[in-house]
Amino acid sequence: MVDPLLVRPSDEQVRKYRDLGLWRSESSPADLRRWSRETPDAIAITAHRGDSGILHVTYAEYAEQVERFAAVLRGLGVGPGQAVAIQLPNWWQVNALVLGCARLGATAATIAPSVRPRELQRMVARLGSPVCVTVDRWAGFDHAAALAEIALRLPQLRHQVVLGEHVGNGQLDLERLLEQRSPAAHGGDVGTSAEDPDSVGIVLFTSGTTGEPKGVLLTHNQWYAGLSQTGLRDGVTSADVTFTPHVLTHAAGLAYGNLLPLQNGGRAVVTDSWQNESGMSLVEEVGVTYFCGHPDYVSALVSEANRRNTRLPPLRVVVAGGARSR
Repeated sequence: MVDPLLVRPSDEQVRKYRDLGLWRSESSPADLRRWSRETPDAIAITAHRGDSGILHVTYAEYAEQVERFAAVLRGLGVGPGQAVAIQLPNWWQVNALVLGCARLGATAATIAPSVRPRELQRMVARLGSPVCVTVDRWAGFDHAAALAEIALRLPQLRHQVVLGEHVGNGQLDLERLLEQRSPAAHGGDVGTSAEDPDSVGIVLFTSGTTGEPKGVLLTHNQWYAGLSQTGLRDGVTSADVTFTPHVLTHAAGLAYGNLLPLQNGGRAVVTDSWQNESGMSLVEEVGVTYFCGHPDYVSALVSEANRRNTRLPPLRVVVAGGARSR
């Protein structure tokens, strides 16, 4: 893996794109700080979990949690330029981890939960990740046990961090780490000096359909450039409730389930268990105004509305991905 600290635009490029207003001097956590000050009680994330219902996270709560996540990562030795491998379902913790990495100038390497041990080992090895965060069990697969097994062949991986109830020997319980890193316990936030919108902030892996998955290196300013224009084009504001069922650890989910709503101070809606009926119910219950989905998801909403003999709520729809799969 190329050292992320060495992969950055030239000073000339930075000046050019900042002068054009396409890049900025702040990174994504600055958006969170802004909205936590201006609208602390507004809902930042509505997270639907199939086994426990709906959780709402306000901007004030979100900001506090990101500080905790950043403090946990810093306590594990994560610093600028290091990559944290993140393999979790569509839970709000993905968003907090991405921003927690940005707080430290580290790189969030987000990996889909469908990736299995052989591919995960290759990805973590290429990243040189000192920390990997995973779920204990998901969709019938024991991720924590799989990580423990491949960790034997990853000498650079110093910490296996697990979110869930089943944490193996030698692994760290993420919830316990977060409890130990309350604001009072770590003496305030981690500072902003390490935040860098022009360093590699996120790594996304290609699907691997034409060969071994490749890591795509992206800065927070690259995300800002594209998403700020999307927001202007579609008139996205703080009043919008944006929903995507796509995985938060890949492009569409990261964009529409995290960074775009955050830039505009709106609400991100995510679900870890899409079903046509529950998806439609979630759209109606939380008042979704802006939807991003693969054609299959869009078709599913239309089919469910027809089944109920009702109309879809008024939505602006962004179709992501390719043609329908069936």
